[in-house]
Amino acid sequence: MRLLRSTLILGVLVLAGALGLRAQTNVSGGIFVPTTWDITGSPYIVTDDVVVFPDASLTIAPGVEVRFQSGTMLELRAGDLYANGTENDPILLTVDATDPSSAAPWVGIENTSEEFDSIGVELSYITIEYAETGINYGKGFAYRTISNALFQYNNRGVFDGAWGYNWITVNDSEFSNNDQGLVGRTSAINCVFENNTYGMGDPYSFQNSSAGGRAINCTFTNNDFAIAFITNPTSFIQVENSQFTGNGRDVYTSTANSYLSTYTGATVASFFAQKGEVKNNTWEGNVLGVEISLFPWDLSVTENTFSNNTVGMQVSGTDALIENNIFCGNTDFDAVVATAQPVNISNNCWCVADPGDLPDRIYDAFDDVSVGIATFVPFTTDCLGGNSVYPGDTNNDGTANVFDLLPLGVAWGTSGPARTDASADWMEQSLEPWPNSLANGLNPGHIDANGDGLVNEIDLSVLQTNLGLTHSAAGNYPTVTFPGTAPEAWLEGPEAVGAGQLVTVDLYLGNVTTSLNDLYATGLQISFNPE
Repeated sequence: MRLLRSTLILGVLVLAGALGLRAQTNVSGGIFVPTTWDITGSPYIVTDDVVVFPDASLTIAPGVEVRFQSGTMLELRAGDLYANGTENDPILLTVDATDPSSAAPWVGIENTSEEFDSIGVELSYITIEYAETGINYGKGFAYRTISNALFQYNNRGVFDGAWGYNWITVNDSEFSNNDQGLVGRTSAINCVFENNTYGMGDPYSFQNSSAGGRAINCTFTNNDFAIAFITNPTSFIQVENSQFTGNGRDVYTSTANSYLSTYTGATVASFFAQKGEVKNNTWEGNVLGVEISLFPWDLSVTENTFSNNTVGMQVSGTDALIENNIFCGNTDFDAVVATAQPVNISNNCWCVADPGDLPDRIYDAFDDVSVGIATFVPFTTDCLGGNSVYPGDTNNDGTANVFDLLPLGVAWGTSGPARTDASADWMEQSLEPWPNSLANGLNPGHIDANGDGLVNEIDLSVLQTNLGLTHSAAGNYPTVTFPGTAPEAWLEGPEAVGAGQLVTVDLYLGNVTTSLNDLYATGLQISFNPE
């Protein structure tokens, strides 16, 4: 018979001062039974490693601070961790130092279990900072949730290695000023990555998998590498509805799918493409938009827009599918051939007024005999239907009329890039694409009638000035219909109106059974019998 013995060492130090009493609890050793660190013992000072053993758990209560002396760690040896703060009472895990930025880091939270499904971990409303690895998942974790967390000033924020397939998803969290933010078989949903060396590193999943290797509705700003391989060259990432701004490189992995995302201001090169599907994205203002790899394999780059980059696309290998893209206003070249083999970039649209100018927009063997010839025929130059602006035609249907009030109402107060050489005159002007298109695909750049980068009263006055004017470069956008039963609408006014009489009528929308919410603007036509 063996006597179970707890070796968790607790020491309580009470400090009296001018500001009152403050408890401090020193902790180290093993946890063998369910244990809670509550607010009354905070801050907890980890003086040596704390180990959570099988069948035990550690719960850290809202508002608690845990300070780790340099070189110490919280080890999960088949034990569970629950650290759920609240919005008003978050949890803090940090190094125990007066100046954390100059102190040696603490090790972090680490799972050392050999079991694949033995450990549960929950983290929410928590800050983890100044660690070697904020949380190292290793092999285990039956369930793992991270939400509303901040990882900052760590060598690695979150690491999930190459063991098993129970991959984690991080929701509504921020990674800032880490060397590596979110690393391994992980997904990020509604997350922010800012000022990291690597925002997401070594992402991995099976292609098109619903788990692991995803960045959805995320923003990446001022990272050296937003998403990139660090040690795993077979990294895979799926990017959807995300924004990249001012990074050195945006996406640099072997396999990447990217949809409906915006890439702006990459200072080295934005997107490296070897395998995957790259569709319906916008590259604007980058040194280089997309770089096709030397050996592209099963790669398609379609229906994207490349505008105002130094170079829109560089093609270093053959056999990638590159078509139905739009190239507009890239300062040096729209496309550069960087392989000695011939390259097919036909069936794309190029914003050139004279088709004879198109060869000057493409760098190939005619500029340098060491590279191959680019085939760009057939091509189109009528990219302007959805990619030019007539001031006041906010819905780009070819006419400035009352229905242009609707996009103005939806986008009122929003901002985006101003147009180059903008004017309120009724003339075709180059569209500076804005992020986050409307539900029917209309780019908000059309709504900015005067081109100053802001949707406001000035744009309404431009519409009034150009009311009734038409053009022939309209786009084709579907009508956004009301889901379900449309709300009732009717007018009430006088039954008879005399010639030249000014009348006021009331417009009613919705009723007690079918309400109309989120109304931004209305547009309607009134037909009447002149007799």
